[in-house]
Amino acid sequence: MPFLSVYGHIIVDTIIDAEKVPGNEEFVGIEGFHMRYGGTGANIAMGAAKLGTPVALISFVGSDFPEDYWKKMEHAGIDLSGVVKKEGKSPRVWIINTPKGQRGLVYQGVMGEMEGYELIYEPAKDSEWVHFSTGRPKYYLKIGKELRNMGKKMGFDPSQEIHYVYSKEYLKDMLSLSDIFFCNESELSKAVEILGLKNAEELLDYVPVVVNTLGEKGSRIISEKGVEEIRAIEPLRFVDPTGAGDSYRAGFYTGLYRGLDYYESAIVASAVSSFVIENPGAQDYLPTLDMVMERIKKSGYEVSL
Repeated sequence: MPFLSVYGHIIVDTIIDAEKVPGNEEFVGIEGFHMRYGGTGANIAMGAAKLGTPVALISFVGSDFPEDYWKKMEHAGIDLSGVVKKEGKSPRVWIINTPKGQRGLVYQGVMGEMEGYELIYEPAKDSEWVHFSTGRPKYYLKIGKELRNMGKKMGFDPSQEIHYVYSKEYLKDMLSLSDIFFCNESELSKAVEILGLKNAEELLDYVPVVVNTLGEKGSRIISEKGVEEIRAIEPLRFVDPTGAGDSYRAGFYTGLYRGLDYYESAIVASAVSSFVIENPGAQDYLPTLDMVMERIKKSGYEVSL
């Protein structure tokens, strides 16, 4: 039985390294590119599974979905009973890494049509926590209301899609169903803007807890207790930020699975993400829990494990 069920994308990423993003009618040379398996849902599930957290994944993929990716997730121990293959193309993402940050292009494929698909509650109805990542909000609201009625705890994590998928009503409704809102700096600012709020603290009128990742500045938890800050745990080197946020979520839920509170779970999350940015891609160099605990110890933090 999974502790965590994750709704979200399963994607093949093409990661491009360049000095800058080209402007209109401009071409630029690139330093290199590589293809990696990714997707918000799959990244979180793979990270959680590597850390020993029982996890299930719910998503839609196309008839062209790579068989070796499926086998990789199966081998990791992820429950794939909620992943459905549809006629059509699987989602794809092209990510451009530059010294100034990341830009991306997203092809939704069959995930763009999910509002017309069957509602999948299995295996989420058997989980303690359900995490809603990227996907169609209308679909997730239907699922979320039913799972909430079943007493499930929920995390909401629209990621980059908050910038171009979520209306004010969809955002309010998803936040109101959730126990935790996960976001980075730009996503937090967008949520405040969409809802017409004055600051991040006003989000607590809609959701009890906000977990806000801040890159090299660490992360923070905003709740009725105030703001708890967690400094970033330093990586050995910085190579590629792709998947750092997803691995943070995987670490956070692993902390909850191990009985930690939100603050200590965020410390585990920070340590997990520090490993992922040391290598290319989001899934190929995931740490074990023992590796994470050793890094936490060296960082000066302590958690109750």
